[in-house]
Amino acid sequence: MKKSTLILAIAFISLIGMKAQQRPVFSQYMFNGMAINPAYAGVHETIHGIASYRDQWINMDGAPKTLSFAVDSKLSKKNIGLGLMITNDRVGIHSDIGVYAAYSYKVKTMGGTLSMGLQAGFNNLNSDYSRLTLDDITDPNLQGVNNSFNPNFGAGAYWHNNSSYVGLSVPYILHNNTFDKNDISTVTESIERRYYFLTGGHVFPVSQNLLIRPSVLLRIQEGAPVGTDFNLNFILYGRLNLGTSYRTGRSLVTFFQIQATREWSFGYAYDYVFSDLNQFNRGSHEFIIQYGVNIDNSHKSMPCPSYFLR
Repeated sequence: MKKSTLILAIAFISLIGMKAQQRPVFSQYMFNGMAINPAYAGVHETIHGIASYRDQWINMDGAPKTLSFAVDSKLSKKNIGLGLMITNDRVGIHSDIGVYAAYSYKVKTMGGTLSMGLQAGFNNLNSDYSRLTLDDITDPNLQGVNNSFNPNFGAGAYWHNNSSYVGLSVPYILHNNTFDKNDISTVTESIERRYYFLTGGHVFPVSQNLLIRPSVLLRIQEGAPVGTDFNLNFILYGRLNLGTSYRTGRSLVTFFQIQATREWSFGYAYDYVFSDLNQFNRGSHEFIIQYGVNIDNSHKSMPCPSYFLR
């Protein structure tokens, strides 16, 4: 077994031992609000779709790879938003598929719009032990395929106006067992722990063609240290978004987004890891493609661009 693979295996087992099942981490969540808050569904006057692919810890065998797709829309002439998010997170022999639908309701308040959202769905974790290379192929604890189906639900709130936003969410509320092979004595269970997300940001105009947007994300997981992302974006001519993020104790992220047309935009992020894992990998890559079309008339001009999360 390669050294990098061994380290990854130890890290995964450590997560199980701590009873903390990790959810996928996205570096470009500021362009994909559905990834962290169901209240974001239908915030803007568009039908909006986003696809992303994250390749984490390049050159490390079995490292996480995450594919996600989200779509959301506000119902025309109503204060209701609907959304759907599908993810496929692969780590080594484990494949976790998540499907969640979101509902939000919006009210005008405090000089902006308050959106309150709920989401519900499930995760299906598949672990194929036949893909392991083992010294003891007769070990009954590491054979066959283990499937774990876990429903879950979450809630969130999101307030915004033309220059500021703040959001609070708990996307996954239930504590589900995700690892339940009854014949394993040393590692008995892995439990999903709740995440709490607190976000906020503000746009400062510097000139007609330059805006600066600082923002922050506070990530709280039960049984784990608090994590914070500090982000700084530079928006040029309303079409080019350049930015950097510092994730406390973990990594430095650089990213850009290009608004190629009224409907299409493309983004890329690179993560540089500050840890012992850095000597075994070349960072992480994340790509996103977005499409948005006006609800009432796709041939009309799109709404003013949002400087938050999209």
